[in-house]
Parts: sequence; C-alpha cells; structure tokens
Amino acid sequence: PHGDYRSLDVQSIPTLEAVTDFYRSIFVRSQMEIECIIISLIYVERLIKKSKGELRPQSDNWRSILFSCMVLASKVWDDLSMWNCDFSKIGPCGMTFSLQRTNELEIALLSALQYRVKVGASEYAKY
Repeated sequence: PHGDYRSLDVQSIPTLEAVTDFYRSIFVRSQMEIECIIISLIYVERLIKKSKGELRPQSDNWRSILFSCMVLASKVWDDLSMWNCDFSKIGPCGMTFSLQRTNELEIALLSALQYRVKVGASEYAKY
C-alpha cells in the first residue's frame, strides 16, 4: 500500500539476527542515544499491554512497530533527535518508510499508547 514492503519477506517470522540488524541499522544511522533502544522496547511492551495483545510484532508488521517505537524514543529522549523527513530516509538495507508512512506510524503509536511516553527511572531500571 505505501511501498514499504514490496521486496521484504512479510511471511516468515524474523530471526533474532534480522531484528538485531534492523535495530542496529536504525540506531547507527540516526545516531540515537543508547537509552533509546531500551525506551523503544518499553514502548513495544506498552503497546502489547494497552492493546491486550492485538498490536504486537508479527511477521508482517514488526519493522513498522520497531521503527515507530525507535523514532518516538529518539524524540522523547535525544536532545537532538532527527525530524521525520530524516527518519524516513534511513531504513536499513535500502528499505525506507515514506515520510507519510513515518508520520502515520507515529500518530498511530502515540494514540495506541494514549500519549503516555514518559519512562520513569524505576521502569527503565527493570530492563
């Protein structure tokens, strides 16, 4: 629909290596602070809990969920976060999310999290 998945495998469960490579690529290319990885995982967990498991990483959506959680974590945590137009250009292995798709994902994530994006020290420490 948005051109984000044309040549990607959306049928198979991703390997740990594929998920790690995806995270590493976004992290490095966007120059995120290391804390953003933990915060993005907290957002993934919140998303699963808030939706009672209906919104969870699966073979066809894991990239979108992880990407949007990383973008949001960067915006909340990093002093100098990139803009969505920049995030839309940094997908790993030539895969990118269009600016429109990046904006849609961010809005959907914020809504699903009910705009609860603050991560307290005690919650962060659990990870």
